[in-house]
Amino acid sequence: MRILPAIGSLLTAGLVGCIGLPPEVDDVTSAHTPHFRPGEEAQGIALRGDVAGVDRVSMHGAYLNGKALTSVSLIKGELVGTRVINLPWPQPDVTQTFRGTAMKGAYLKAYRGGTVVDLRIDNVTANPLHPVTELPYDSSGGTFFYNFSYIKTYGLPPDSQDVYAKFCDPNLLGHGIGQDPTHEHDSYEAIVSPGIWDSRANHLTSSTSFTISCMSGAIAKCGGYGTGYLPWKPTYSGSEPMWDMIQACTRMVRADYCGKGESNTYTGTFFNGYDTLWPHVMSDDNAADDGTLHTMKFESAWRPDGAVCLSKARWDNLPPPEGLCGDDTHGPFTMVDHDPAPFEFVPNICNDAAAATNPNAPWANRGPINLLTESYIRTYPNPIIVVTPGGSIATQ
Repeated sequence: MRILPAIGSLLTAGLVGCIGLPPEVDDVTSAHTPHFRPGEEAQGIALRGDVAGVDRVSMHGAYLNGKALTSVSLIKGELVGTRVINLPWPQPDVTQTFRGTAMKGAYLKAYRGGTVVDLRIDNVTANPLHPVTELPYDSSGGTFFYNFSYIKTYGLPPDSQDVYAKFCDPNLLGHGIGQDPTHEHDSYEAIVSPGIWDSRANHLTSSTSFTISCMSGAIAKCGGYGTGYLPWKPTYSGSEPMWDMIQACTRMVRADYCGKGESNTYTGTFFNGYDTLWPHVMSDDNAADDGTLHTMKFESAWRPDGAVCLSKARWDNLPPPEGLCGDDTHGPFTMVDHDPAPFEFVPNICNDAAAATNPNAPWANRGPINLLTESYIRTYPNPIIVVTPGGSIATQ
């Protein structure tokens, strides 16, 4: 497949006349139905949830209305473009600002590893979930939904046009195992989030790049779409960074037990997640969608670096610690030194919330617990599917 330079490079080279306007992609918006809700949520394997495999988006190289933007930035959950117009001396320069729906039609430069992926904003809508009465934690708003498309096939000037495709895959949302056959809740929307995520699914700050997460991605589920863990807000106590909650939530949603960026679940696996904040952002709601009480059992406790401990029932369905986490010396286990004999990997077992948060537990020195989960703890057939943040698939 021939890869041409990015749109910005072509325009800079003076080839504007050779590039026809790309065909429009029909705007497809959802009814903004929460796909991640306190009480009974669906896990998923995706960190970002896009089909283009993009790992970061540049704050530079963007275009809007055929003209370059000086830069793009994030204000809360909103993408903001700026264009500085240099006027003849002694007139001062003029700065244009583009916010909200004014960013519709903008082109962004994203990256898949070292490969440029050209994106286009097809639609922008405000997120009606913030503020809402069922999520009283957030009253600031600030989150926007974006419909993106990307150039799937580059056309050959002067006759052939670029072929665009939807950036998000609604089938990853997790309605049941695999997808929603009715397509009632299909969503091609995404949020923008500050910083980037490395190969082990650790969040990193960045002054040059940001992240796009589709609604099927753990980042969107945890950092601004359904949970109320908004990165620009402090926790209630003010002493715990909100990013700790978001990071722990992404581990929990993907069942990334070892904190190494590998998912150990199936998309659509239901569970109940709740936090240790007070008042709760996500509470322990044991009512299922039909109003009946679910039969979930306590499963796990989470921190930003992964699971701290698991119930015996969950351990019974997993490999031993050294098999679960490979060569990593970090995970839901304690390494016991039997010098001169080799270290022993002892599973950290917590069968209820009290055991998980016990200040005398062997894992208490790792820091406070952020999130707790319950699940149906069913037995999964081998092999377990593992998907890395980069999109590669492996089995265990």
